[in-house]
Amino acid sequence: MRAGLRPVQVVDLAPEQEPLYFVCLEDWHGADLAQAGDHKARWFRRASGLGLRVKLALDADGRVGGMIHYLPIEHSPAIGRGLEFILCVWVHGHARGRGDFRGRGMGTALLDAAEADARARGAAPLDLDPRLGRERGARLGAAAPPRAGPRPRPRRGRVHARGAHGPVAAGPR
Repeated sequence: MRAGLRPVQVVDLAPEQEPLYFVCLEDWHGADLAQAGDHKARWFRRASGLGLRVKLALDADGRVGGMIHYLPIEHSPAIGRGLEFILCVWVHGHARGRGDFRGRGMGTALLDAAEADARARGAAPLDLDPRLGRERGARLGAAAPPRAGPRPRPRRGRVHARGAHGPVAAGPR
């Protein structure tokens, strides 16, 4: 943890936190997702039966500021086997609602927790497309530097895809 950062706790999604998760932490009055109905709740119920995992990042005061959800790649939009596919990593960055939680280590804590969970369950380690962040991509062994242009083709066993919040990849290192 970087100097000056307060501890981040990562927990599995609990039933009482589901309403907040269903609106992607955007729980203020007038937020677009807060008005989306039960679409994500219905998807969550289906995906939970397919191995969906959801983790939340809490700050030192216990406030939820980030989330990650992932599932076996066999049940994702990508092609692969024995891998975990990250559908979304999100750290709340709006001043409205919960507040801005960026820069506090929540994203790193969420990725570390998901990777530890995947390894504990015998899945291949998670990997990221280096375009998500040079530092994280390099730490996980991604060799290619970020680049502009079309999405790269899968190589060396990695699966590249674009999630709701940007490009992601999963696969053996």
